[in-house]
Amino acid sequence: MQLLGPQYIAQAFTFAARADPSATLVYNEFGLEEDSTAAARKRQCTLQLLRNLKQQGVPIHALGMQSHIAADSVINAAKLTAFMNAVAALGLKIFITKLDVKDQTLPSDVTIRDAGVAQQYRSFLTTVLAHPAVNTVILWGLSDRSTWLSGQAPRNDRLPVRVLPLDDQFQRKPAWTAIVNAFSRPI
Repeated sequence: MQLLGPQYIAQAFTFAARADPSATLVYNEFGLEEDSTAAARKRQCTLQLLRNLKQQGVPIHALGMQSHIAADSVINAAKLTAFMNAVAALGLKIFITKLDVKDQTLPSDVTIRDAGVAQQYRSFLTTVLAHPAVNTVILWGLSDRSTWLSGQAPRNDRLPVRVLPLDDQFQRKPAWTAIVNAFSRPI
């Protein structure tokens, strides 16, 4: 921003399209999912940015929603769907990117933690997969053995995080079943 000015995002998309006209160009943002004042503001700002880019004729094809969701976060399906509707109305696809469910605030009991993580995957995926603009879901890892959250956001009780569908021994957890079931639902 300081070096290039406020048009740096539009320029980046334009340069990327010139370099590879067949590339899918995605604006990727985090913190859009929760039912909170901060997330509502971020959704509003993101939508305004996307509108401005489209009005300027900037080549952009999708919004990527980096979905690092806390297990105890409240996600309002109606508000999230309204946001996705507004994004889709701009002619953009929606990609769910970097999906994981953080367990740091859940109790130490593994059964309770696993159930909470699975419930958040189930709830979130049920909401987003029902939207026709969502055509991609990317998990931010498969196994707890190598999740970024172990180092970047460890639990206060020092227990290993359990945030992905497979545990550190690559065994399926309730999150696995929740994800499979969300993708198996008729839409």
